[in-house]
Amino acid sequence: MMRFVAPTALLAASLAAQGPAPVQDHLLCVGFAGEQGPSGNPPVSYPVARYKDNNLDGVIDPITELHAFLKKEFTTNGANGAFMTEFRYVVEDGELAFYFTDSGDGIVMRGQDLNHNGLLEDTEVTRFKLFGPGSGTGSLFAPEGLAVHRDTANNRTIVYVGLDSGSAVRGIWRLVDQNGDGDAEDTGEAAKFVDGTKGLTVPGKTGPVTIQSDWWQKLLTTPTGRLIAYNNGPTSLSTARNPDMFCWYLFTDTNGTASAEVWFNPSTLNGIATHPDFTVGGRFPNWDIVLPTATPPRHPAWNDVSRVALDRRGLFPGFDVYYVMAGYRNGAGFGDANLDTPSVPVSGLVYRIVDRNFNERIDQGELDLHANISNRAVAGVAPFTYVDRNTTNTVLVLSDVIADIAAANGELYLTWLGKPRNVCTIAMKDANANGTIETGEAFQFYVTPGAGGSYPPPFQALNGPYINAGGAGPIARGLLPGPFPAGLAPEGTGCAGSNGLRILVETFGGEAKVGSASLQLGMVRGAANAPAAMWIGATRRNDDLTAIGMPRCTLYTEIAVLQNTTTDADGSARFPLPIPNNPSLAGVTFYSQWAVVDAALTGRLPVVTSNVLKVAIQP
Repeated sequence: MMRFVAPTALLAASLAAQGPAPVQDHLLCVGFAGEQGPSGNPPVSYPVARYKDNNLDGVIDPITELHAFLKKEFTTNGANGAFMTEFRYVVEDGELAFYFTDSGDGIVMRGQDLNHNGLLEDTEVTRFKLFGPGSGTGSLFAPEGLAVHRDTANNRTIVYVGLDSGSAVRGIWRLVDQNGDGDAEDTGEAAKFVDGTKGLTVPGKTGPVTIQSDWWQKLLTTPTGRLIAYNNGPTSLSTARNPDMFCWYLFTDTNGTASAEVWFNPSTLNGIATHPDFTVGGRFPNWDIVLPTATPPRHPAWNDVSRVALDRRGLFPGFDVYYVMAGYRNGAGFGDANLDTPSVPVSGLVYRIVDRNFNERIDQGELDLHANISNRAVAGVAPFTYVDRNTTNTVLVLSDVIADIAAANGELYLTWLGKPRNVCTIAMKDANANGTIETGEAFQFYVTPGAGGSYPPPFQALNGPYINAGGAGPIARGLLPGPFPAGLAPEGTGCAGSNGLRILVETFGGEAKVGSASLQLGMVRGAANAPAAMWIGATRRNDDLTAIGMPRCTLYTEIAVLQNTTTDADGSARFPLPIPNNPSLAGVTFYSQWAVVDAALTGRLPVVTSNVLKVAIQP
C-alpha cells in the first residue's frame, strides 16, 4: 500500500484540468482484405482499419496510429476476399453498434466493442445477414449501400441494404432483428423494401415515373428515419436506360411498406424534373458527364452524383447539414468532362444543404457550392488548395477516385485514392462562416506514405490498409474510446446518462511509461458542460450503486485521490498525468474512474459513473 500512496501523491500534485482538443477518428473499409483480390491486388490488411489521433498532434501517423479495427472475415470466396464497401453505427443500449457490408460474398456484419478497448475482437462480431453463397440466392458481388436507423420508440434497429446485382435479391432490403439473437436471418426478419416490382411512382416531366431499375448504390437515413437512396444507371450501351435512373429518392417507411418521392435529381438523363438549381441556366453546372470512347461502347453520357453525407446538428446549432458530391473516376476511365461545358471537371465539387425548415428535403435555394477541388472557379467559388504531407507540395486538382464523403463534428471529410495505392483524407471546416471552403480551411491529416513505407502487422507491409473505393468516414468526436496503449486497460462498463450513452474512460497523448510527460486520463460520452470528477484508487472494487439511486452504476475503486472539473461541449474531460522519470514507479498499478452530473436525469440521483481504467506503469 505504501508503494501506491507515495507515487499517487506525487502524480496527483501535477493534475490540472485541461479541455479536450478535437480528435480525428476514422474508419476505413478495406477492399480485398486478407485475400488475393480479383483484380490482382496483393493480400492486404484486414477488413476495417481505424485511424485515430492518439497523441493529439492533429495528424495521423500511419505507422503508430493505424489500427486493425475489424479482423474477422466471414467470406468463403477466396477469389473475392472480404470486399468492404460501407459502415454505419447507431446507439443500442448505451453502446455503439457497428454495421458493415462485405460485397465479396453478400454479407452484412454487426459488431459492438463490449470490452471498450476501441477495437472489435472476433467474439464481438457476428454475421447479421447473408445474401450471397449459401443463402439460396447464389453468388453475389454486392451489397453496396447501407443505412441504419435506431427506432427508439420500438427499441429496434432497422437496417437497409442496397443490392445492385443478383437477380433474386436486387433492390433495397429491410432487416430487423426481431427476436434479439443478433442477426436478421430468421423467418420474417428480412424483406424487400423497394424494388422494381413494387410499383412505386414519382412525378415526372411528362407523367408518373415508375421506380424499376434497382441500381441502388448509396443509402442514408434522415434524423427521423426516412431513407435516402441513389438509383444509379449503366454505362454500357447493351443495358437499357430507364427514366428513373440517376436520381436520389426519399422513402418513408410505414411498418415495412415504402412510399416514395424525389429527394434530389441532379441529372437531365432521366424522365424526372432536374433540381431547379441545376436546370439549364441554373446557378450551377450540369453534373452529367461525357464518357470517353471505350470498348465495348458506352452510353455517351452518365451521371454519378452518388456521394452523400449528413452532419446531424453539427455545423449550425439546431440544423442538419447534408453534402452531395459526384463520384466520377477520371483515373479509372469513366471521364470527368461536363456535358454542357467540357472544360469543367465536376468530380471535385461538393454541394451543401442546410435544412433550415427541417423537412429533410432539398428545397430550391438551399443548395450551395461549398467546396471546389478542380482546376478553375465554378459558380463564383474559387478552387482551394491544401498541402500533401508526403511531398510538401500544394495540391489543387482532385486526381483520382473518390472513395467516400462524410461529415461530423461540424467538419466535412473527403477520402480518395491516389496512385498507385495512396489513400488520402482531408478535413474541411468553414472557419470564417462564409459558406465556402478556402485555402487554409482544409487539412490533410491522413495519407498513405510514399514508396518505401513499412507498415507494422497486421497490415500488409508495403501498402497498409488498401481501400478500393469502399466506405470511409468519421466516428463523431467523443463516442468511441481507445485503442489503449500498453499499460492502460479498461474494465467493466459505465452507466447511461440522459443522452442514452454509457460514459467510458479514455486516454490521450501518451503511454503509461516511466518518464512519459504527455499521458492524460479522461472520459467521454458525458453530459455537455457538466460538473465531473475523476478519482484514483489502489483497490479494485465492484459495488452496485442502485441502492443510493444510481441504477446500473458501479463503483470500481475507492476514492484515494479526487479531482473535479467540467466536461466540454462534447461531454468529454481529461486531466494530464505526467509520469516522473523515476524507475521505482515501474510496476505501480492503480485504477481511475469518473462521475458526471447529469441534470436531465429524473427519478434518480442525477449522477452517472464510468467504467474503470487499470493503469500499470511500464518501465
